[in-house]
Amino acid sequence: MKRLVQEHSPTAPLKPFVVQYWEGTILGSSTAVIEQTVLPSGYIDLVLHLSDARCEIKIAAGWQTSPVFSLVGFWTDPYIVQFKDRVETFGIRFKPEAMYFIFGVPAGEFINRYADLKDVLGESFISFCLQLEALKTVEQRIRLADEYLLNRLYKASNPTSYVQYAADLIRRQKGEISVESLSDRACISKRQLEREFKNKLGISPKAYMRINRLGKVLDYINTYPSISLAQLSYLNGYSDQTHFNKDFKSLTGELPSVYMLAKENFVLTSK
Repeated sequence: MKRLVQEHSPTAPLKPFVVQYWEGTILGSSTAVIEQTVLPSGYIDLVLHLSDARCEIKIAAGWQTSPVFSLVGFWTDPYIVQFKDRVETFGIRFKPEAMYFIFGVPAGEFINRYADLKDVLGESFISFCLQLEALKTVEQRIRLADEYLLNRLYKASNPTSYVQYAADLIRRQKGEISVESLSDRACISKRQLEREFKNKLGISPKAYMRINRLGKVLDYINTYPSISLAQLSYLNGYSDQTHFNKDFKSLTGELPSVYMLAKENFVLTSK
């Protein structure tokens, strides 16, 4: 697979909100189109295209070219992208709750969709994107991004809350925690937790747990290529393989047995 990605850490004060910066190059061409299924990761990406070429996203009406400055929303379903040329990008990967705390925009507004960053965050953010685009090295882009996001964070009027704590706990537990235990540890009622999750993230805590558990399953598959399906379901807390197969297919579009034979056709954009 001609897909090259390098990941970089943000400055320490941003780590509760920003997962990573990344730069990617996809070596597609008109004679060797690359098509991949992108799986739900539980994160949101802001993507800057550094060249004229861009990817195309498959939607109901056909193929749609991604905006130059794109917000890759909070996906709960798999989606398909294709590359017909060399595509170069710089991205900022956020924890979903960070969109509200830093920008005042709930992640739930971008469930299963791409969006133009100009429409979402306005002209001032596009000015920042243009500055990033003009820089020559990834180190310069990271330095500017750190400065810009720290400034936004310090000016933010949206204080952190138990939603951030609960979402972070789900990620640390790889989705293997009950809603009851989560609400107890966040010191709020189950109903209040579910309501605030829907308000800030657009999905329920249980749905976010399923996405994070998928990440754990895929880590097992990548680390232990010969692992059996029975072992996979057991090690990831499923009571039976039928439930495991159903859950896996609902998030990836394929049964785990099919995925394991064609991993190179899938992308999981997670940390």
